[in-house]
Amino acid sequence: MPVKRAGQVLGESDSRMWPMLFAHVKAADARLSFDNVVWVGADEMNWRKGHNYLTVFADLIAKAIQPAAIDMSAADTQGMNGNLGNARVVYDKFHVIQNVVEACDQVRKAESWADAGRREQLERTRWMWLKNLVHWTEKEA
Repeated sequence: MPVKRAGQVLGESDSRMWPMLFAHVKAADARLSFDNVVWVGADEMNWRKGHNYLTVFADLIAKAIQPAAIDMSAADTQGMNGNLGNARVVYDKFHVIQNVVEACDQVRKAESWADAGRREQLERTRWMWLKNLVHWTEKEA
């Protein structure tokens, strides 16, 4: 629930709610311990399609940090290496596949521009490379 809406429900202004929220977060942070964390999941999301990003961390199994599933961004990797040096970094499937698709498309484009004969073969084949073979139509096969 947004702070402004919580303030309306409680009959307080959001300018009075924010300091209380920060005080509770600060008190909870002082009691926080990661000594028993084993698996950490982290992801960020774009909040309401603006330029506000929210990073979410989750304790996947409570023991000590070993593998950590993160996005492939340099900031995430540097953060993991700088703060959790013993953790084994595991990149999430979505970003790995996204990078492979982009690399395949770059190779297809480079090969089509390098040779006029290949250009005709590779012209309009982008979706063929992206589509699962079992879903091809007879024309695509």
